[in-house]
Amino acid sequence: MYIPQSLIYLGFARTYVITIPAQGHDLIHSSSSPVRVLEYRVKYGEEMHNIAEKTTLHHQHETSSEHLDMHKIPETIKRGGIGTTLRGLVNFTSAAESHKGLCHGGAMCSVFDDIIGWTAFCVTGVCIPWSGYTVEVNTRLMKPVPLGSLLELSCTVTKVERRKVYLHATLMKHRALHMNEDHGFLYASADGLVILNKEHARM
Repeated sequence: MYIPQSLIYLGFARTYVITIPAQGHDLIHSSSSPVRVLEYRVKYGEEMHNIAEKTTLHHQHETSSEHLDMHKIPETIKRGGIGTTLRGLVNFTSAAESHKGLCHGGAMCSVFDDIIGWTAFCVTGVCIPWSGYTVEVNTRLMKPVPLGSLLELSCTVTKVERRKVYLHATLMKHRALHMNEDHGFLYASADGLVILNKEHARM
C-alpha cells in the first residue's frame, strides 16, 4: 500500500523522524509483515519546545550493529521524559486475518508492544534502540479492525521512576484518511511498563 509520507506529519509539528528500513524479519517493520509500521515520528517532552530543527534518526535492523545519524541537535537542552510521544501509521494487511474480514487481536497487541518499546527508547531525549525491555503491555480491544485498515498509532510517556518508564498508547482512525468520519474513533488502547538498562536510567 502506498502511504503519502506527509500524512504522518499532520498535527505533529517540531518532531524528529525515526525511519525503520523495510528489511530483515522484524515482526512489525519488515516489508512482509502482516501488520506494518513504516516509520515513527517522535516529539520529545516539554523541554524540547526551543528546538525548531528537524532531524532524521536512522537505525538499521542488523544483528551486528545499529547506528544513529543525528544532525543539529543542541547538546545543552534537556529533552525527553514525561510527554515524549511517538506517532505512526500502521497498515493491517490481509495476512493478519482472524475472523472473516477482520484482523487478529494479537496483531493489535503486537503493534502496542512495538510502539511502547520504541517510545521508551526515546525517553532520555535521544533514540537509543534496545536501551530497555518491555515487561507489561495491558491492552484493551474495543472495536475490531477491518482488513486493509490504515490507522494512527500513538504512545506517550506518562511517568518515569528512575529505570521504570510508564506509557499509554492508542490505536484510532487517522484524521487525514477519514475526513468525513469520526476521526476520534478508538479501536484499542494499552498501558505499558518498560525497564531501562541501568546505564540509561534517568536520575
